[in-house]
Amino acid sequence: ASSTKILIQDAIRQFNSDIKLTNDKDFNKIYSTINKNTPLNLIYNINNILDLLPYTKTNKKTAKHLGSWIASDIKIKEEEISINGFTMINKRLENFSDIFQGQKNIKLKIDKYLPKNISYLLSLGFDNANNLYKNKNLFLQNHNSLWQKNKIQNKIHKEHQFNYTDFIDNISDEAGIFACPSLEDSEEQISYIKTKNAVLTIGLLQNIVIKSEEVKYKKYSIGKMLNNILIPNLFSDIINYSDKPYFTNIDNYIFFASSAEALKYIIDKYNGEQTLKKSSSFKKYKNIISDNFNLLLYINNGENILSAFKHNLNNNL
Repeated sequence: ASSTKILIQDAIRQFNSDIKLTNDKDFNKIYSTINKNTPLNLIYNINNILDLLPYTKTNKKTAKHLGSWIASDIKIKEEEISINGFTMINKRLENFSDIFQGQKNIKLKIDKYLPKNISYLLSLGFDNANNLYKNKNLFLQNHNSLWQKNKIQNKIHKEHQFNYTDFIDNISDEAGIFACPSLEDSEEQISYIKTKNAVLTIGLLQNIVIKSEEVKYKKYSIGKMLNNILIPNLFSDIINYSDKPYFTNIDNYIFFASSAEALKYIIDKYNGEQTLKKSSSFKKYKNIISDNFNLLLYINNGENILSAFKHNLNNNL
């Protein structure tokens, strides 16, 4: 059944076509992993999942190649719905998730620094930033997107003597993007990286920093870069969708945002211990997933519903 006639017609055409889902080798491989004894199974393609997140605007080419099929088993308890399953990565580097091949998974630690009211978190975990960067470039090359990135990096290196390779050598094992309210009735997308030593890493940014724009907030420094596309050049547009020239660090994590106010919000929530790690709902979430990860997506449904309500209310006023 469908609410539209077009979808029914498409389903009939697909049924009569020689190109069927059951002929997809990747689909058949992942289908074989489901538990036949589980009452409910869910098989879905992850490539359009970023479109479900409110206010996100990622590179469409990257978002369409986020990952492959995922086959999962659904378990329903009194206060919990858990979905666990498998996906595949391949050496052809066709999907963004393939860049993690050879990377050890790591424990999530960013939750100690994020506000507890974030609406979503997309986090990357890895143990070798240089190999991840190389695989990311091969992924972009496979989708004819590398040349433009290299052109931008070469221009920045020529004009400001900023070396991406030196910067990557100082990245530790986490990077990602999250959304949270920074000003009244607005949401901010904020990127982050974990460094081996934040002071040394920020020192590498000095050639692309506008020193006159630096401000002090409590015991933290908030800087502004000339190069506001640092993060997508490192990890592709999947964890950065707009200009983020402002940055600050808390311990060895560096946060990048489009405004200084957004970073002040992060600092205030961290100092006030209103962090994701202390959220009761996030604690429940962590109890039902693996401690280690390479690619983690957390969606706070309550915050997403509230944000959507505010967004629609403002549009109707």
